Amino acid sequence: MSLRLATLVPGVFLLSLPTGLPAAAGPGESSAVQAAGDTPTAASLVERYCVSCHNARLRTGGLVLEGLDADRPGDHPDVWERVAEKLRAGSMPPPGRPRPDPQTYHAVAAALEAGLDRAWA
Repeated sequence: MSLRLATLVPGVFLLSLPTGLPAAAGPGESSAVQAAGDTPTAASLVERYCVSCHNARLRTGGLVLEGLDADRPGDHPDVWERVAEKLRAGSMPPPGRPRPDPQTYHAVAAALEAGLDRAWA
């Protein structure tokens, strides 16, 4: 076997191996990888991590998130701007309370900011 063929054959073999990753999903489709790794919506994050303290009864920090729709931040931009700032800083929930992972912090803050930007446009 020539040197050229010896280097080509392993490359062809590697290209023919399955990667273990599904094909990219098209519009309106989802894949198992996407479904398993979906980031929670802003509303679900707020419900899970924030409303237990920032509700109408406790009003922790003078902030009530209960009853506000985090998926529509343009309806209360002053509130959601403040929430996005806290998420970006990683300062809420406070230490000792259950907290989302850093990717979730980033994704939800970005979603809030994008919603606020759309509302301002």
